[in-house]
Amino acid sequence: MYKPMYGSLTEKNRSAGVVSKIRRFAISALVLATLAVSAPSAQAETYTLEQCLELAQNNRASIVRAKGAKRDAKASVKRQFGRIFLPSVSGAYRTSESRARNQSSEEPVFATGQRAILDVVGDTLFFQTRTPTGLIQKVDVPDQDRSSSSYQLSANLTLFDGFSNINDYKGVRKSSQRADYDLKRAKQNLELNVRIAYFAYLANVRNLAVQEEAVKRSQEQLNLVQSRYDVGSASLSDVLKQKVQFGNDNIALLEAQNGVKTTKADLGFEVGLNLNDEMDFDTTYVEDKFDGSLDAAIQSGVTSHPGLRSTELAVDVNRHFVRSAKGGYLPSVTAFVSESWSDASRADNLDQNLSFKSRNLAFGVNVNWNIFDRFQREQSVTNRKVAYNNAKAESWEARNNVVLAVKKAYFVLDKAVAQVAVSGENVNSAREDMSLAQEKYNLGSASILDLLDAQVSLKDAQVKLIRAQLDQNLAVARLQNAMGVSY
Repeated sequence: MYKPMYGSLTEKNRSAGVVSKIRRFAISALVLATLAVSAPSAQAETYTLEQCLELAQNNRASIVRAKGAKRDAKASVKRQFGRIFLPSVSGAYRTSESRARNQSSEEPVFATGQRAILDVVGDTLFFQTRTPTGLIQKVDVPDQDRSSSSYQLSANLTLFDGFSNINDYKGVRKSSQRADYDLKRAKQNLELNVRIAYFAYLANVRNLAVQEEAVKRSQEQLNLVQSRYDVGSASLSDVLKQKVQFGNDNIALLEAQNGVKTTKADLGFEVGLNLNDEMDFDTTYVEDKFDGSLDAAIQSGVTSHPGLRSTELAVDVNRHFVRSAKGGYLPSVTAFVSESWSDASRADNLDQNLSFKSRNLAFGVNVNWNIFDRFQREQSVTNRKVAYNNAKAESWEARNNVVLAVKKAYFVLDKAVAQVAVSGENVNSAREDMSLAQEKYNLGSASILDLLDAQVSLKDAQVKLIRAQLDQNLAVARLQNAMGVSY
């Protein structure tokens, strides 16, 4: 049996006491930290991945904006339909009442005879008396009541405008279809972000379990080394090395706990939850796979990708807008019809009543031809052609981007699948090495360094397996997103 070559019994007892205190403190801290992280709140609701995806579709601002753009596009289609196939109708109505109060004035009167005469000059009523002498006489103007009402109704319909409205209508219909694809693409991008955040949280939870297992294993090893040291079969160096390993494992555990908290907050943000509320997520691991070929994935991308379909529709939209701009060289024909009616009356306290009524009906056709507008049409046509050419170039580039994204994601997935298989074998090998190193150390044929290396190798292998499985799920998610399909 190994005998220590240095240190006295007093030193060993003192060292054992210190290590015992550190061990008790570490165990207490570990228990409290584990309970704080792993124990779910009684009020926290647990969300599955499917629930997270559904909530994100309703909570995130990007989806709200995309839905609003879709509603605007549909409203534009309705407005353009009305401009082409329905007349514009306008109406107006007016009514008024007024009264003029009595007033007196002095006017010279150059007439003979004594009689009352009511004169009407324009819209003015006045009353005068005539005397033989022609002297100035007071003239009283009577009260006057006036009322009037009128209405007008008119309608206009464009019969021909060089097919500009028709092409605008076709263009906005294509734009409405683009809005549908843009909404679908926004949902798919959000779904990818939620999946990335969910898988990251799940990986950190699994990593936390690995770190907890490592701390527990390190604690057991520390107990073993301490007991061997107490009986003189291990050196103080072995105890100190294992104590350092135990401290490092506890630090890694704290980092894992922080990782769980951070990724949980990230996931809550992607889902659109209130980060001040208690929340929890299902930690069941499900391995995602893709069994299709590369050619099938590319074909799906070029036919189903909503972003690519949106750029293709943009080409059609601008093609119709070019034709609409060229319609400005042709005349426009507009039909119109209008009707107006008015009724006015006037009365005073001398029982004098006047009434005026009228009614008019007009209809016809207007023909307008803009012969020269100082090259404004030419500029409009040029702008539309430039937009059309840009849309064609962007559509071709978007197609290549889809193919490129599918290929990259497919190759990454191939590597991730192979890495998962290798990492799984590495974990089995590291676990076997750990058991062998433990037995050798117990028999005294291996050093503490061999045992520590085996511990670290096992933990690293387990962490790498978790990372490989995360990469595989992420690769599948990115491939599906590049193909333009949802799960």
